[in-house]
Amino acid sequence: MTDIAAYIFEYGGKNSMVPVLNSFAKKGTNIDFYFHDARVKEKLPSGDGVQYHHKDEVFDFSNLEAKLLITDDMRQVPSSFDGKVMIIANYIMNIPKSAEIQKKPDYIIVVDERIKQYWLDAGYDEGILLPLGNPYYQKVAAAKSLESREKILERMGLDPNKQTIFYASRPISTDNGNTLGYDEKSLFTEFINGVKLLPEQDKNNLQIVFKPHEREKTEWMHKEIAKIDGVDIKFCTDYRPHEYAAIAAVCVSSTSNYLVEMSAYDVPSISLQPNMQGEDLLWTNSMGITKLTTSAEEFSEALLKILNKEPGYEELFPNREKFMREHSQKDPIKDISALIEEIISE
Repeated sequence: MTDIAAYIFEYGGKNSMVPVLNSFAKKGTNIDFYFHDARVKEKLPSGDGVQYHHKDEVFDFSNLEAKLLITDDMRQVPSSFDGKVMIIANYIMNIPKSAEIQKKPDYIIVVDERIKQYWLDAGYDEGILLPLGNPYYQKVAAAKSLESREKILERMGLDPNKQTIFYASRPISTDNGNTLGYDEKSLFTEFINGVKLLPEQDKNNLQIVFKPHEREKTEWMHKEIAKIDGVDIKFCTDYRPHEYAAIAAVCVSSTSNYLVEMSAYDVPSISLQPNMQGEDLLWTNSMGITKLTTSAEEFSEALLKILNKEPGYEELFPNREKFMREHSQKDPIKDISALIEEIISE
């Protein structure tokens, strides 16, 4: 029996697990990592007790023997699994109802009391919901670029005299179908339309860093970017979040976790969800940490205020500083590690 099995369903799921599991790997704890995306492996810790299991299709965990399974997707855990189950929840999108899952988790680590309520509403017991914070946000808040903004811009081939928008795309049509009122293509079109609504002097002083999601096909992006005149766009994939944060005046996406990460880095962030249908899926919007906009016009207005730091622009996200302060005071890596140590020592 292994001590820890770590099942990483989403590429981004590694972000919250790795900061916690690094120390366990270093001291020789038996850890089995399971993942679908082969690129995950190079981001995982190594150690004498570490093993890696890569598979494109669904894993069969019916015979898994581990003291603890840590995952970002509890829907893959069968009821036959005898060990403890821990979920480290990145956000509130697509929370499965408690009644829909086979194996009830023993611990769900959430960011704070506000996120805890979403899980309570989905039918989970309060006793298993632990508002310890998120290890990745702790790592993000602590990370600083060793290079200057100018050096990073030079490596990216960007102009140091212009303001930079960091745009993070998402595979919306794959993940959400046509349920949101927009997809990745219509979202990008609305984004560009909003940029074009800016006054000429502001538009001419802008450049855009376009970051695709790891699961997205990029053909459509290059075609759409090639059609655009009058706006400088750079396609970037090989940089770390703190490097994007160092050069960004503002972050824009629909519901990407980058919006939360950049807010932790003190970068103003706009959630653009044109023609939004149904519930807003980005929890930081309703909490005043990021700014929700639902049209090119509304987006352009918010963007202009941020770029020019107009008086009162921080009212667009009144709780962003509080969010940064709260997360700088928590130590989720230490607290979650102590809980894991307790479980595997039983």
